[in-house]
Amino acid sequence: MSSSPNDIRNAIDFRRPFNWQRTVWHITFWSLIFWLTLTQFKRAFADKPNDQLLYIVNTHHFLTTIVSFLLLGYMAIPATMYKPRTVWNRALLIAGVIALYYGVLCVNTYALLVYLHDWYAPLPKYLDRRVSLFLDANWYDFLINPSILFFIFGQFTSYLLTPLLIKAVRDAYARGQAQLTSEKELKRVEVSNIALEKGLLLPTGQIYTLSN
Repeated sequence: MSSSPNDIRNAIDFRRPFNWQRTVWHITFWSLIFWLTLTQFKRAFADKPNDQLLYIVNTHHFLTTIVSFLLLGYMAIPATMYKPRTVWNRALLIAGVIALYYGVLCVNTYALLVYLHDWYAPLPKYLDRRVSLFLDANWYDFLINPSILFFIFGQFTSYLLTPLLIKAVRDAYARGQAQLTSEKELKRVEVSNIALEKGLLLPTGQIYTLSN
């Protein structure tokens, strides 16, 4: 039973498989990110050093970044960019993802700052300024206050741009290779179907030669 060309076109559902090399690169990259942010927070907290506070803030930042990368890189971006959609539908989905992601980060950051204020006051100046910024803000300030917007971007989103860009480039290359393979298979099936319709039972090698 021969496959329909449309079936093959619609069957492309590509995902890059995990292997040991990819796993090692991920571990290396995210370990460097953890060390980098740890040194940055250590300098920021130099006026009031507190190792426990330092590791709480850095671990929170690290886990937030990892979860954000997984949700955006493996769910949100593929759902919005890798599936056939109209321009308006894709634009609305992207806007919705950005708004939802920003809202979650605001709530996440607010909860962390309230916890730190309640349990670790007096805080280093770096955190104390952010506590005042977030806890004294009205709900609409999270939409219009550039200080909050830039803090959220600098604290979390900026660390996602490089890994998301690397993933997008790698995915685009791999999807392109998968597309070429599927097109060759499609051409082979089309030639095979034509041969069957004419009653020509050609060996697979000959069909492949004709398709090229």
